[in-house]
Amino acid sequence: MKPRIALLLLLTVFCLTLAGVPAMAGTIFNNGAPNSSSTKLSVAGKAVLSNTFTCSGVSCTPSSLTFYGTAPTFGPGATLSWSITSGEDFGVNSGSGMSVLPITGPCNGLGQCLYSDVPFTTLALGAGTYWLNVTAGPPGLDWWSSGSAINRASWVSASGISLDPAPGSAFAINGTVTPEPRSILMLGSGVLGLVGVLRRKLMR
Repeated sequence: MKPRIALLLLLTVFCLTLAGVPAMAGTIFNNGAPNSSSTKLSVAGKAVLSNTFTCSGVSCTPSSLTFYGTAPTFGPGATLSWSITSGEDFGVNSGSGMSVLPITGPCNGLGQCLYSDVPFTTLALGAGTYWLNVTAGPPGLDWWSSGSAINRASWVSASGISLDPAPGSAFAINGTVTPEPRSILMLGSGVLGLVGVLRRKLMR
């Protein structure tokens, strides 16, 4: 293969690599799982639990929520209401909705049950920090905190009792992240460096 043809092929691979970078599906935010010393807070009735999370890319598109909770028995139609706002359960509302919860979740001996992929409606978020606010329909649910929480949280009970700050919740927001341009440039620089090394070898 002639050096020029090989170089053109490498540059084509470089361009295709950059084209595939813009959107990466996975986890937007993960605050970890509960442990034996974790606490739980009720989100039944009018009780609201609010948690901060960060979109670290240029933009994020949440698709579902994963969390740990405890409930006696979920009957048909049990729901989780949620909203994503700029403030602590107030401010600019980027999206809200109600999701039907699974009847059960896998539970451990502490009663910490995993509820995975509770769907969001489609919404797009810019880079920055947001608040996820949740409450549950009857019979309600206790939401477990994370033993290694990295976010701030607050809780207001159905009777108005507040806890601020509250233990950060054990939850993850799943979806698509569009990375910052500098991340793409770093990848591009690495690929170009590889192209340069291969070009020198081919020219020998």
